[in-house]
Amino acid sequence: MYKLSGYIKLSKEKKKNKEIHYYVIMTRKSVRHFLINQFIFDFLAAFKKPTTFDKVLNEYTSKITKKDDLKELETQLRVFYDDMRKRNWIVTEHAVVIESNVETLFNKNDEFLHYKVKKVLANNKRTDVYLVRDKLTNKQVVIKLLNRLKVSSDKRYHKYLNEFKIEYNFLTKFNSIYINKALDFSFYNEQALIVLKYERGKSVNRFVDDHFLNSKDKAKLVLKILKAFSLVHDAGVFHGDIHFSNIMVNKNKQPRIIDFGYSNAVEEVKNESKNIRNGGVYSFIPPERAIRSLDRRFSSVQQFQSEVYQISLVLYYIYMKKLPFKAITWKTMVDEKQAFNIETYQPFLKRRMPVLIRNFIIKGFQKEPENRFETAQDMHSNWKKIIDKLS
Repeated sequence: MYKLSGYIKLSKEKKKNKEIHYYVIMTRKSVRHFLINQFIFDFLAAFKKPTTFDKVLNEYTSKITKKDDLKELETQLRVFYDDMRKRNWIVTEHAVVIESNVETLFNKNDEFLHYKVKKVLANNKRTDVYLVRDKLTNKQVVIKLLNRLKVSSDKRYHKYLNEFKIEYNFLTKFNSIYINKALDFSFYNEQALIVLKYERGKSVNRFVDDHFLNSKDKAKLVLKILKAFSLVHDAGVFHGDIHFSNIMVNKNKQPRIIDFGYSNAVEEVKNESKNIRNGGVYSFIPPERAIRSLDRRFSSVQQFQSEVYQISLVLYYIYMKKLPFKAITWKTMVDEKQAFNIETYQPFLKRRMPVLIRNFIIKGFQKEPENRFETAQDMHSNWKKIIDKLS
């Protein structure tokens, strides 16, 4: 009999855009968060009480009738289960481990400095994110707090504190309606915090799902998103974590880029002596960064073309309302990404859209980075030409 390890916790959070995110929280030495899909979440949740792989497999396969689908699912789950056993995420039923702290520093209605917590927006790997009311101005702002209690040592904390300051500095590089504004950097006891403007809106995928967008609406929304990322690239910055929830769209259809927690200056990436911050949502990792390993799943951003691919995924969703990848485990997703060819992908080719737009998305999805657009500026200028031709 096997069970989920004591230092592995499962969590799901409804974001401010009402989208549910599923997490594995590993509390060993330092706290680490892994964003996963619901299928993997449910599979791991089955081991909260001691059980066997065969019993869990039977629950998943009982509703499948096609033999080929059944065999494929069993193979994927077996590979994933073996990985979990190897990494000690799933252990024998009598195994005991020591747990670490993963709680947010504050909860709803708590007060600190001149802020009152209205809501906990996120409980991340090293940070807490709160919606608060500033009692001095009576306005709502967002506070991103580097939680000292989530870090295992002073050395690690000072490393993360330096990165936290870098994130703030990136946010202050921009003074644009397209980029989230940083209002202040300060401390509460040993906890560093960034005060951010509260952006009312929805993640771009939720906005697309909840609103009817005609062809002109889509083209204008894409133009604004490309304008936003062109500002980032023009400043010599890799955003580092492009995905749906980091592009907020308000009721006026104005997108804003948020969360520069994994950003890096291009010139520092080229300096091999620098520590490069690295992160991202798995489904948005481009094929050249994906690594078929559980310990190190992807490399850091080294070129603008990698972010061109991620931006193209956002554009793809705006026109298709879904992503093209279906894999349920990381390794199969890597294989799928590396084998994917948008030029022969029938669901995309059969969807009605102007040829110019189709070809634009195809170029952004090219497997070889050098065959994509060079930068977001390049994407933006080419998209403006498309709009002119279609208008």
